[in-house]
Amino acid sequence: MAAPYNPPKKNEDFLIRISLEDMANSGSFKSSPTIAAGDFKVDKDAGGLTNLATLPSVSPASSVLVLITLSSTEMNADVVTLVGIDQTSPKEWADFVLCIQTTQDSDQVVTVGAMAANVVTAASLAADVTTELRALVTGTSDAGGSTSTMLDAARTEADDVWNGAWILFTSGAVANQVRLITDFVAATDTLSFTPDATASIGAGITYEILPAAGAFDLGDPAATRILGRDVSDLIQGDELSLTSLIVSMGYESVSVNDGSPTASDFDTFLVEATNNHYNGHLLRFIQGPLAGQARIISTYTGGSKNCAFNQPFTEAPGDGDGFVILPPAGPLFEMLLQQATGEVDANTVLIEGGDATAAINTEVLDVLNVDTFAEPGQEAPPATTTLVKKIGYLYKFLRNKITQTSTTLSVFADDAATVDQKATVSDDATTYTRGEIGTGP
Repeated sequence: MAAPYNPPKKNEDFLIRISLEDMANSGSFKSSPTIAAGDFKVDKDAGGLTNLATLPSVSPASSVLVLITLSSTEMNADVVTLVGIDQTSPKEWADFVLCIQTTQDSDQVVTVGAMAANVVTAASLAADVTTELRALVTGTSDAGGSTSTMLDAARTEADDVWNGAWILFTSGAVANQVRLITDFVAATDTLSFTPDATASIGAGITYEILPAAGAFDLGDPAATRILGRDVSDLIQGDELSLTSLIVSMGYESVSVNDGSPTASDFDTFLVEATNNHYNGHLLRFIQGPLAGQARIISTYTGGSKNCAFNQPFTEAPGDGDGFVILPPAGPLFEMLLQQATGEVDANTVLIEGGDATAAINTEVLDVLNVDTFAEPGQEAPPATTTLVKKIGYLYKFLRNKITQTSTTLSVFADDAATVDQKATVSDDATTYTRGEIGTGP
């Protein structure tokens, strides 16, 4: 198939350019991303993921554009799904999923009878277009789900392929509820999501799987309208929509996993196993009685996934309450937050490592006891000058050679030969007068 590769046709090669989100700079595309064999895989009609035959490349060079080349064999399916996952650790670029629905030959004949039997109304067209624009796949649940899981035998994709995407329920008691997919197990056809839905997902619940949050720029009103919401709704407190906004920026959204949480520490569903990994990060609740409250994590224990805080929350969270982890606050924000929550006195000065009182005291003593300063040179002492120079003049006049004749007071340099400062003097037998010190010689 030749350019312009539009529309994508079944069993014909296809080219497309994409951009990958930079994991180190949330909200920005990665320039010249590194792509290795196995990073990009393709699935044909849920038949299983295989490596792309042609490794994607940056094109044009040194840009944020990545050229994807799909062969006619790879395009020989009704639904072609492209999955990109950086295998390096830490990841250089964010996970990527692209679903391509192919068309048949454009010269197929459509009869008048077939057209009459498949009349498309404006309303049905609008509904179908909205679904196709926003959904990767649609389906209907099977029996056996719960408030945090859904089963569907039609979901035969690879393990974890839907992790990070969103599931929108469109019928039943959970209609219009959106949840973040945290796990997909192909062997049991089970999708897990967080936070819990308000009712168990039994048989017959229709749903859509929406692209991972990073696939949309939620600052773009057009993108948020595709998701069915407006940016103003996100900002005005809808917890799940706010979660999607935060996750789209590369931050983590999970929940409490503790039967006996306290206001100052609790176990979580975080997956990071390294101790102190989240120290200094900001934890903000988006659900439950603590929604809107935030504290700085003082100690993170990787084994138990426990977050501890020097300044407790106003009360213990509930098991399952959702929260987000934001990047380290930085010393200024940390100071303001700690002062606002009463963790430190408003007059305390903070630096990166904590209370700066001892550090400042050390620096002051270092200036007084260690640092040295040269004596003032040959000049007229100015009326307005630094404290260092004023003290220097006092020490110079105390230490250095001074001579006085009947008319002149002379202050010498350290060499005891050069006059640096001098003043006129007089004595009329009643009053001794020394004039203002000026410059030598």
